[in-house]
Parts: sequence; structure tokens; C-alpha cells
Amino acid sequence: MSLEENHRDTEHHHHHDRHAHAHGHAQGHGHHHGHGHSHGHGVDNWSGEDYLQFPGMKETALKSHESVLHTLQGADITPEQVSTMSLIEIGCGAGAVTKLYAESFASVHAIDTSTSMLLAFSDRLPPKTTYSLHALSEDSPKDFQDGKEMFSPTKSEQERKLAPPRARFDIAVANLVLHHVDNLDGFMAGVVGLLNQGGWFVITEFAKNEDEGGHDHAHHHGGHSNAHDDELERGKKLEGGSVNAPNHFHAAFSVDSITDFLKKYGFTDVHAEIRGKLPVWEDPAKYPSCLIARGRKP
Repeated sequence: MSLEENHRDTEHHHHHDRHAHAHGHAQGHGHHHGHGHSHGHGVDNWSGEDYLQFPGMKETALKSHESVLHTLQGADITPEQVSTMSLIEIGCGAGAVTKLYAESFASVHAIDTSTSMLLAFSDRLPPKTTYSLHALSEDSPKDFQDGKEMFSPTKSEQERKLAPPRARFDIAVANLVLHHVDNLDGFMAGVVGLLNQGGWFVITEFAKNEDEGGHDHAHHHGGHSNAHDDELERGKKLEGGSVNAPNHFHAAFSVDSITDFLKKYGFTDVHAEIRGKLPVWEDPAKYPSCLIARGRKP
């Protein structure tokens, strides 16, 4: 039985447009991001190798990493403190941002739901980094606590399984992932449960463009530049309600809505801001704004 057949009954999730996201997914992200996920249903629509070739990928990865460090510094966390922290990257994709996290944090454990993305990731595995094929859910904290073995495929050993390196982490990052997550409650239960007390959750997302009437231009990436503004404003779902597919997504967050979102799940010391543009397409005029947010687990 193949790895993907083994995962047909796993709950799917994650993530970002392969075109605009420099990373992968963790729970239902779908565009052409950096995560091609099978979402646990054995259907992997993404190519990790192709993803790394998308225009603006490297630049977006650099911007995303720098924004994560920026918001942590805004919480009075020094670079020296960052260098002692463990990080879980939710939706790592092919690892475009992971290698940058590995340079800044003490260790990185990356998860994604796409076998293709993780196979590409495995070829570029940075030091201090481990990874799992895992769909984040309310069951994740127990799975990590119990040291449950998870698929950690390589091209030569696609059935390889490894236990997570630890049960809890100091920092969780979801980079351009949330807009493709179907079960946000389950996803967030997983995030909260995998953080140490006092740990931080950092989100990057495409922002609503207030100058354009609040319309979200994020989902023009991935080659869908003809999407209507009204679809971008309200989101676009499959017939069954899923956003875990190419060109399907939740409506973009604003500073206020992402702040309320984090507070809803019990995070404190919440802060959100718009910070520059994400160079996810070839046309700079279409670059979406970068929304960065953080919250602390009390």
C-alpha cells in the first residue's frame, strides 16, 4: 500500500496558494502555494519542485521570515531569545521559508499534508530541522504528547515514520495558511495544544486591500488573476463548503478580524499590522499586502 493510500482516511487540511505562498500547508490550503497537500485523502494536487519555481517565491519567503522576526521583536523577544526557542512550522510546503527559520531558531519541526511538498523538502532539509506528514487537528496535541510515529517521507524511503521531536513548542508559525483551512476550530485546537504555556502563535496572511474597498487580491496568485472582486471579498468555496482546493479560499483577513480571531481562541497580548507587500506575482501592481499577527498562549 502506498503512503498516500495509507492516508486516505486521515482528516485533511491546510493551505496557501502555491503561487503566492512561500510555504506549505497544514490544514486545507489549496492554491498554488508551497504546499501540495494530499490533505490526507490520498489526492495530492501539488508539485513541490514546481512550487519552488513560482515567481516571487524566494522574495516572499524572505519577507515572511523577516515579518515573523519583526513581530516577535515587537513582543520584546530579542534575537538572542529567539535563538533558544523551538518552532513548529504549520504548512511548510517545500521548505522555502523553513531554511530561514532554521537559521534563527534553536530547532524547527515542520508539518504539511502534501507528500509531494515534503519529498521536495527532504532534498533541502536544513540543519536542526525535522518534519512530518500531519494534518493539524484537535488530536494533534495527544499525538505529539504520545510520541506517535508519523510519516516523514524521503524519495528513497517514502514509508519512513518518525516520532515528533517534542510534545510542545515555544513558537508556532502559520505562514499564508489560514485561508485554506476548512476546520478552523480543529486547527486552532491543535495550535493551542502544541504550544508551551506562554508560547506564541504567529500568522502571516494576505491582507484586505483597504485602498481597493477591502477586496482581497491574494488569490490572484496561483494563476487565477481573473477572479472577481466579489468572490475575493466573500471567499470562494467548493460545492461542499471546502476551501481546501486550488482557487478556493476564505475571505481575506483584516487587522481587526485577525485580532478578533486570535482572541476568540484565548490568545492574549494580541497584535496585528499590515507590513509591506508580498511579491507573489510577476506584476508588482498586483502585490498583496502582508498581514502579520501574533498572540500569546496564557
